[in-house]
Amino acid sequence: MDKIQQQIESLNTIIKKHGKYTQFSGLACIITGILWLANEGMHYYLNLTPNYRVMSWVAVALLSILIASWLTVYETHKKGKEAINLPLFSVIDKLIIIGMTTSVLLYVFYRNEMVTHLPGLLMTMYGVLIVSAKLNITKSIIIFGYINLAAGFAGLIFPEYALYIAAAILGFGHIALGIVLKLYNE
Repeated sequence: MDKIQQQIESLNTIIKKHGKYTQFSGLACIITGILWLANEGMHYYLNLTPNYRVMSWVAVALLSILIASWLTVYETHKKGKEAINLPLFSVIDKLIIIGMTTSVLLYVFYRNEMVTHLPGLLMTMYGVLIVSAKLNITKSIIIFGYINLAAGFAGLIFPEYALYIAAAILGFGHIALGIVLKLYNE
């Protein structure tokens, strides 16, 4: 009976240790927001074609993921905590699936000359990723996910305003979220 009790206690310890993804870099969110605003500012001032805008969104998204991953792992190790755990693998799994789905949808929208709907699609899929990943860090991240979902739907319904909504949510929204995370984590 004692052996069973020990196994139950060790399972409880593992579950508590790996029960949630407890770190995320606020600085990464701030950098992501600045990258989105700089990207949108570049397109506004240079008046580039929609093809370049789509390519730059993909580039900014990939760069943001790399920066966020590196900074999150760096800050986690700096605090002496574990960075890689079971829920993080779940987030990566969802990122791959939703990333592939988004790529297919981007292609379909682009081929059907629905370029003005792309910001709404991107925000919707980003919101789906955040909400489905169930990052149990703070409620602010889940709220940010729902804000992205709502903004994405608004961008799909009103494509003429989608770029402004995207700049506000993906730029200023990330910066605000990063500030909240910095205040929460420190």
